[in-house]
Amino acid sequence: MAILAILVRHAKPRDSDGALSESGIMMQKKVSSYLKKEFEITPNEIWTSPILRAKQTADLIGEEFGLTPQEELVLGELDMFDEFEVTQKIATLPDESTVIIVTHAPQIMRLSTHWAGHQVFAGTPPTSAALFYEFPEKVVPGTGRFVRLVSYSDTT
Repeated sequence: MAILAILVRHAKPRDSDGALSESGIMMQKKVSSYLKKEFEITPNEIWTSPILRAKQTADLIGEEFGLTPQEELVLGELDMFDEFEVTQKIATLPDESTVIIVTHAPQIMRLSTHWAGHQVFAGTPPTSAALFYEFPEKVVPGTGRFVRLVSYSDTT
């Protein structure tokens, strides 16, 4: 059993309304294409925060992979976020699944620490960054292995 979970920080929003900026859209399209071509991943599912900038990011990823993102309330506002619930949901996926999870920097940092069993990053990942975690056996907190971080700068 191996599960690949890819955490994606939403693309850069406009300051005014939280929708993605033109540069954010361009960057996310490039990162999504890079993930598909360079890593040849085939996600089974895409989960997204219900917040606009994350939903729009997930839609761009979904277009690249031909999937419709599923909105997950638990990935949204920090006061509703629950890393245990997200981890339990991943544990229900079939063996050899890949899931892309689009959310926000604080949630990514909490999931990273929860999955690896220790703090993985001192700072926050850049917008449109993708963090790869493998669960080689059971999906259990502390057993996730951080594999790589892919950001827009990797695509240029």
